[in-house]
Amino acid sequence: MIKVHGTTAYTSFVNGVMEIVDIADPANPVPLSMFAIPRDSRVLDFEMNGQYGFAAIGDRDVIIDHAGLRVYDMVDPTNPVEVGMIQEGIQFVQFEIRGDLMYALGGFMEWEPTHIYTLDISDPTAPGILGSTPLTLQGVSLGDGLTVADGKAYVAGFEGGLQIYDLSDPTTPALLSHFTEIPLPFDVKVVGDHAFVTSSRGGGDGSLFSVDVSDPTSPVIDDVWGGFEGLMSLEIEGSTAYAIKMDGNGLERALVFDVADPMSIQLIGSSETIYSDIAVSNNTLYGFGPQTTGFDTDIRIEIVDVSNSCNPSCAADMNNDGDLNFFDVSSFLGAFSAGDLMADFTGDGQLNFFDVSAFLAAFGSGCP
Repeated sequence: MIKVHGTTAYTSFVNGVMEIVDIADPANPVPLSMFAIPRDSRVLDFEMNGQYGFAAIGDRDVIIDHAGLRVYDMVDPTNPVEVGMIQEGIQFVQFEIRGDLMYALGGFMEWEPTHIYTLDISDPTAPGILGSTPLTLQGVSLGDGLTVADGKAYVAGFEGGLQIYDLSDPTTPALLSHFTEIPLPFDVKVVGDHAFVTSSRGGGDGSLFSVDVSDPTSPVIDDVWGGFEGLMSLEIEGSTAYAIKMDGNGLERALVFDVADPMSIQLIGSSETIYSDIAVSNNTLYGFGPQTTGFDTDIRIEIVDVSNSCNPSCAADMNNDGDLNFFDVSSFLGAFSAGDLMADFTGDGQLNFFDVSAFLAAFGSGCP
C-alpha cells in the first residue's frame, strides 16, 4: 500500500509496520518514521484528514481479531500517536473521506467486504458508525474498488460487478444500479460523467473500461481497451490513467493511458518495473513494491516523472525518455513480437501491418 498526501508518502508492506517518507525532493526520499501497527496486520488503506491519519488495519489472507480502523495524530510525522479506533470485529479494506464522513468497504471478521459503511469522523478521537448497506453479492474480495464522486459511491465489486450507490442519506447508502457487463471489476475511478474500471479477469481478457454513468441507474460502456492478462489498481490524474498490469506470474508493470476522449482509450506508455501498488500526484508516479537488487529483493518506492507520458502525440516514445531513437524502435519490435498490445498503435485490439505503419508514421513525426 502506498498513499501520497502533499510531500509525504505513507507505505505498508511488511506485517506490523507502517513507514512515513518525506518526498519533498523526489530524487532524495527521506524516511521520517517507521512505527508498529497491531501485530500480524498491515495497513490496507490510509488517508489523511487535517492532522489525522486514518488507517484500515487488517490482513487480506487471514482473519485477525484486532482488525478495524485506527486514527493517528500525525502533527509530528516522526512520532505518530494513536488517538482513536473502531474495532468491533469489522475489517475495513478501503475507504474515502468526504468532510466529516468516511465511506468504507468492510465486513465482520471477513477479508471479503460485505457492506458499504458510513462513519462519522467529526471527532477523530471517537469515530463512530452511522449506518451501512449490504453489497450486492459477496463484495470485492480483492482490489481497490471504491471511489466517491458527486454524492455517489462506486464499488468495483469483483464478482459483484460494478455497483453505484446514492449517498443522499449517509446512514443508508441506496443502490442505484448493479452493472454486470464488466468481468470481475477490480478498481474504479470517476472523471466527470464517466467511470473508468479495470477488469482483473485472467486469460487475456483483462481490460480498461470507459463507462458512461451520466444516468447512474443505467450505466453504458463507451469504450474498452483489452487483451491483457489482467488490470488491477487504477489511478487517474487529469486525462491520464495509470493501471497495474498483471500476468500469470504476479504483478508486472504500470501502463499509461490517455483517457481525454472517453469514447477512445489510448495506451501511450508503460514501465517495466514491478509494482504492487502505485500513487500519482503532480505528474509524478510513486511505485511501491519489491525491487530486485542483485540476489536480494528490497521493498522500496520508485519515483518516476510521468509528465511526458501524458502527451499522446508522442506515442512513439516507447520508453518515455523524451527522445525518439533506436531504443524506441527496439521496444516496439519487442512488444510486437511478443504479442503485447503496447504495440497496438491503431487501437483495434489486434497486431498487424497497420500497427507497424502507424508506429513508423508516429516515429517519423517526432516529438513536439
